[in-house]
Amino acid sequence: MWTHGLRNFALSGLILFGLICPAQKAKASCDGLYQFEVGELETEIMRRLFLTVQSETERFFNVRLDALCLSDEEDGAYYDTRSNNLVVGIGFFEDQTNPPGNINMGIAIMAHEVAHAFQNKYALFDKLVKENKNRDKCIELHADFIAGGYMGWRSRSFNISPHELAAQYSKLGDHHVAHDRHHGLPQERYMAFRKGFETQGVDEKTLASMGMVFVYGADCDN
Repeated sequence: MWTHGLRNFALSGLILFGLICPAQKAKASCDGLYQFEVGELETEIMRRLFLTVQSETERFFNVRLDALCLSDEEDGAYYDTRSNNLVVGIGFFEDQTNPPGNINMGIAIMAHEVAHAFQNKYALFDKLVKENKNRDKCIELHADFIAGGYMGWRSRSFNISPHELAAQYSKLGDHHVAHDRHHGLPQERYMAFRKGFETQGVDEKTLASMGMVFVYGADCDN
């Protein structure tokens, strides 16, 4: 199921990053095509990694996912508003976390998707798109900002470089202005994530409010 790179994460490395916890079971079924529950992962270390990140991000954002689903076919990760499930493509996750020292990139991506669950819980989607209902960039940059806030909070316990992580994270941005209809350009994603990272120590609602001020100031809806 996992390719060579993820099978060989060192146990000591996962302990260093604080990602070993008692095994848990996903709370609901994953019914999408090619999806399976994280509890079905054969590799115990990877199963615990995913479940630990899920648990920690849920506590930070004060939300509850119905399931964490993995997919053999999904080339990315997304939050499903209908099922309240987080779906992660295992090949995509592997690409983003190799070499294993890039594990914080995978954690940040999951935090971004759980940030969408927070936005959904507090009905922020409409507020973030403002007048233009066909543009999602405000929603995405806001999720970048509060995901950065989560990683900033995490950096109080673990060695995380804000510049290096934000630079890596920004590579997921859209690379052409003509295509800039969804996540934002690399420099915009870098700035949103980095500014969120620098807000260390605020609660999730304050963080979200600061993120809304940021995206409106960035004129993300135009």
